[in-house]
Amino acid sequence: MKPSRLTAKSSDAQSVREAVRFSLRPKLLALSLLLVAVPGAVFAALAFSAAHDALRSAAGRQLVEAARDQADNIAVEMTNVRDDLHRWARNEVMRDIMVEDVDKRIARLLQTIQKGGESYFDLICANTDGEVVAASAPGLVGQSIKIGLSQRVNTIRGPISRSPYPRPLFEAREVIPHPDQPERSIGVLVAYYDSGALDRTALQLRENLAELGTRVGISILNEDGTVIGGSWDGSWGGSWSRSGSGTGQETVAAPIGQNLRDAGWNSARSRMPDAPSRGFEEEQVAQVFAGYSDLDAVRADWRVLVTQPIGEALAPVANLRRRWTIALAAVVLVGLLMAGLLAERMIRPLQALTEATQEIRLLGEETKLLAVTSSDEIGQLTAAFNTMASELRRARRELINAARLALVGEMAAGIAHEVRTPLGILRTAAQVLRRSTDARTPKETELLDIMVAETDRLSHVVNEFLDLAGPKVPSAQSAYLEPVLARAVEFVNAQAVHKGVTLRQDFTDDPSPAWCDPEQIYQVALNLIVNATQSLDSGGTVVVRLDPARSGRVAFEVADDGPGISDDVQEKIFAPFFTTRESGTGLGLALVDRIVTAHRGTLSVTSSKGTGATFRVTLPVAEEVA
Repeated sequence: MKPSRLTAKSSDAQSVREAVRFSLRPKLLALSLLLVAVPGAVFAALAFSAAHDALRSAAGRQLVEAARDQADNIAVEMTNVRDDLHRWARNEVMRDIMVEDVDKRIARLLQTIQKGGESYFDLICANTDGEVVAASAPGLVGQSIKIGLSQRVNTIRGPISRSPYPRPLFEAREVIPHPDQPERSIGVLVAYYDSGALDRTALQLRENLAELGTRVGISILNEDGTVIGGSWDGSWGGSWSRSGSGTGQETVAAPIGQNLRDAGWNSARSRMPDAPSRGFEEEQVAQVFAGYSDLDAVRADWRVLVTQPIGEALAPVANLRRRWTIALAAVVLVGLLMAGLLAERMIRPLQALTEATQEIRLLGEETKLLAVTSSDEIGQLTAAFNTMASELRRARRELINAARLALVGEMAAGIAHEVRTPLGILRTAAQVLRRSTDARTPKETELLDIMVAETDRLSHVVNEFLDLAGPKVPSAQSAYLEPVLARAVEFVNAQAVHKGVTLRQDFTDDPSPAWCDPEQIYQVALNLIVNATQSLDSGGTVVVRLDPARSGRVAFEVADDGPGISDDVQEKIFAPFFTTRESGTGLGLALVDRIVTAHRGTLSVTSSKGTGATFRVTLPVAEEVA
């Protein structure tokens, strides 16, 4: 091979390889990224939006329900206070207010009540002038209070800070009616109720929710939106002001006294007419969700807020977003990796196809068949290329064989003229000499037999030359192959038994007639069976198999379990004069190939070293041709 051709081949193959690699791979990777990342991002956005809305709605319902429960708890607590005051104000002992010295019996009653109720700081009884005439604490007697007498329960006030009470308190009043004239009032009963009692109910509700995994803050707002009570987790201050503690951490200031309405909280605004008494707001200023419920049973302008930081309420969405991001990144990486592998898998056969095409174009040489690694379009392209290469190889072989056969034809004509007649004379002379003299020594007899055998062999070679040079045109007809093959098997069977080779036949139960010349196909089968038998040692097996028709073709095979045929021998096995046996002429398989080709059939061999060989002949089905 010339250096310039080698250089051209290497340069072209390298340029084609780089062109394929740099044009396909980025496109496949970009397409993979587009197909994986974009749908994943869109789906993630839709999923996050749906999850956010669902969690927001669920958090809102939970907070509103908690606010309603706390409002009910406060209503029950304050209703009990009212009921107690109403009952105590109508006690028979309250008649003593109309007597000058009343403090003893009423005072003893109030002290008993105060001791029996943990949430009552003090109880006082004042006359219509506002003078305290009896109290649970004797020091309060004689003081004056501002009262407004009415037949209804006064509005609860508070929380208020009042000395000497340690904590803020609520003040509840009940008019004491005249025992004989209920429409008249003889005084008022005042209870100073510990506001911490309401905070304790809020604490209990908050702890119940904490056990369920929900941390909240509970606030009680008065009529102007100021926090007057509630319960909060000291470690959570999402909605309240923060201050430095000097330790590098933030502490949470108690929200008591803070006006949330002034701070811009929508949930702290005054209730509009016909507006629902409970609801849910997302407080962007404080970054909390707030569920609220009005205290209609206590004071219509008071409200309970149950708040939860947005970050905690939507933590599952954040976790989902984090996990989804990681998963999407992993999917993208895996997708890119798989796309890279797929690209490499696609590029490799394309490169092989390109290089093989370049070899045929530049060098004009045969190329080995490429491996078909898939059944997709690339695999189909590779198979089509292999078919093309096989056809090119077949055409090239036929051209070479045609040239050889042309030479064989010329040689055969000369041999037929110059050799056949002398060979016939020599054979006749040897036979005459053997019969004419009785006193031949065994050695002479053996030599004469050899002369006859060799002249027969040379005549057979001459006949093969003549057959190969000028084969007969097939006298095609519809014929079943089973009797043709059985006849060939029967003819060779004696030779096979003598050699110790088992000859079997395996014919289909549903044969189809072939369009062929039975005599020529018999010659084909005979040659193949004889070759297979001769390639085996004692103990070998030859199987003649007839397959059912497929796709308009009928086929038979001659398979042996002998030493097999190497790849380099398979490429030359049908060429004239090529043989691996010392006594062979190399014309038998060439003649078989010539006959099968004349029948518009195919002849192929499948074998590898040490695994036997299978020759397969396909012929047109008679109905298809006719």
